Parts: sequence; structure tokens; C-alpha cells
Amino acid sequence: MAAITAVATPAAIQFIVEDNGIGIPADQMPILFETFAQIDIPQNRTLRGTGLGLPISRDLARLHGGFISVESAVGQGSKFTVTLPRNLREGASSHE
Repeated sequence: MAAITAVATPAAIQFIVEDNGIGIPADQMPILFETFAQIDIPQNRTLRGTGLGLPISRDLARLHGGFISVESAVGQGSKFTVTLPRNLREGASSHE
């Protein structure tokens, strides 16, 4: 099961995606945001991605002056949080 939550504070907006899936082993966390990297989990071998989703998400968050973080425990699931500032960073453009 997955849940998506949005939280607004005066300084930032957070988008939180949580699941109670297989989780990510601690030794695989350092490569999680590397382009084309795929974590090695036996249960994941039939559902392989391209290794582009998280690096692209990280880069998009950075372009908006934000960041993405992850918490995970094997057998318990993962929580990804994208945090974006409420004000556009200097040099960013607004499309209204």
C-alpha cells in the first residue's frame, strides 16, 4: 500500500510518498540517486526500471531550490520526501 501526502509550512511545501513494500537495504542507499543505477534486491529482479526516475526527481527538486530525501527499512517500506521552497529561488522563472 502506498500513500501520498502534501504538507505546507510557511517556508516550504513537502510531497511525501510512503509505501510498506520490501524496503531498500542500507548498503544500497548510496547509489539510489545515481543515473542508471539499479539496486540489487532479489524481489525486485522481475520489476526493473531504467534507473532514471530518482536522479531526474532529485535534479528537478534542485532546480526549484529544493531537495529529495529517503528513509527506508528492509521489510517495512520506504518514505521519499520532496521539499520545495515556497518562494522561487533567485534565477528561477515563474510560468503563470
